[in-house]
Amino acid sequence: MEKKKIGRHVLAGLPGLTVDDHTRQLIQEWHIAGVVLFARNFKDAAQFQALTTELQLIAQAAGYTQPLLIALDQENGVIRRINRDASLFPGAMTIAATGEPANAYRMYRASALELRALGVNWNLAPDADVNTNPANPVIGVRSFGADPHRVAAYVQQAVRGIQSAGVLATLKHFPGHGDTSVDSHLGLPVVDKSLAELLATELVPFRAASKKSASIMLAHILLPQLGNDRLPASLSPIVIQDVLRRQLGYRGVIVTDDLEMQGVQSVMAPPAAAYQALHAGADLVMISHTAALQTATLEYLAAHQAELSLDASADRIATMIQTIGEPPAISLTTLRQRHGEAIHDVYRQAVTVGQEAAPAVVSTLRTAQHIVLVTNQITESKVVDFTQRPNLRGTFRAVFPKVDEYQLVPGDTEKILAAANAADAVFLLTQNIQNSNNDMVRWAKQLPAAACRKTIGISVRNPYDQVHMPRLAGYYALYEPAPIEIAVLLSHWFTGQPLSGQLPVTLAP
Repeated sequence: MEKKKIGRHVLAGLPGLTVDDHTRQLIQEWHIAGVVLFARNFKDAAQFQALTTELQLIAQAAGYTQPLLIALDQENGVIRRINRDASLFPGAMTIAATGEPANAYRMYRASALELRALGVNWNLAPDADVNTNPANPVIGVRSFGADPHRVAAYVQQAVRGIQSAGVLATLKHFPGHGDTSVDSHLGLPVVDKSLAELLATELVPFRAASKKSASIMLAHILLPQLGNDRLPASLSPIVIQDVLRRQLGYRGVIVTDDLEMQGVQSVMAPPAAAYQALHAGADLVMISHTAALQTATLEYLAAHQAELSLDASADRIATMIQTIGEPPAISLTTLRQRHGEAIHDVYRQAVTVGQEAAPAVVSTLRTAQHIVLVTNQITESKVVDFTQRPNLRGTFRAVFPKVDEYQLVPGDTEKILAAANAADAVFLLTQNIQNSNNDMVRWAKQLPAAACRKTIGISVRNPYDQVHMPRLAGYYALYEPAPIEIAVLLSHWFTGQPLSGQLPVTLAP
């Protein structure tokens, strides 16, 4: 049994802010390919830089001839593993709303430079999914939109931006998680499409960007029309060999999504799943959370090592690692200072009119003394490390003398309705109401006509929210709860500043 030959095909997560004994052992004895980090591993920039430095020093002392892979999901927007001490960059759908693919290059390059300064060398991004299902519970604004060719244009620029900064990029979630109604963290989604249908939609961005992307991540989704009604894509030789390698001609590194997710555990346990993935043609398998499962997986793979042919796979991994660039010569603080205006510029370009407020409504806003903000409760996917609640009261208070904010919870609906009726204007800040309990929709439908005429909806995440709401005085899409976007919207109403955002998805009537 050669531990090091197996370990080089495994990525493992670690539990805390420092290197624990278990992770140290995985590096020293097994020579694992790398670690995948999460928000749980980040306290501040200094701690995180110390962590990534220590990981590399342990690997060097253990005899690694190449850098340890240090990966995380920094898609930006709603998926940020690092959410302080570094710039907060806009996510995919916000960038797509600008109508300028060059903004994807700008933002992903800038983000990658900051990641590299922190010691990260592999970003598990960008998301190449085409979000054609409005009810998708896990992708949504993580996607660049619903048109496959527009998504492809942004994905290509994002990959170019990441890798120009010396960081490895990853297209995900192959062969496409955009037309699903189940979160693969919680269950096994089914995409019941033929190869021809996939080639026309889901696979368009992957085909366009795959020749340049260092890696591609496999999704835990079932594709029964491809000839396998049991194994998810992450374990399927049909998906990996026939579609990704042969049909798309991909020659880079293939990595699975986390094998602890229920989308794969509903089929088989992580050790057996890791074996099946490598046997099917994946290069790297990921066990993100549980130490016992990491050990069990490595031991299982070692016991079946003779059945796996991994030399070509190891060569692909080594070749990929050779393309990692050096960290930037300037500090993270300097990078943040340089990136601030570009970030604000993209957010300003993204604010989108869904339904423009009538002049009479805008006139009322300009003289309003008392406004009410109403937000909905939200239910997040497990993939989101922290919940982005629209904490935007301060931006409104800079303009309106009195601002009252309410979160719509059962038992308070009558009180909030009374407050809305008494206010000069009402703003409903909606955030994925289709994936919450729809209290916001029910409450809004109780608004009398007079209240509706002074109520404006603002989706601060999923633009599909507008479809579910009753007719209001206006509706605007921001894609993220970013104060700069609220400031742009207020300037639109108060000064007539035009809004240039373009909706990246189609809203069904």
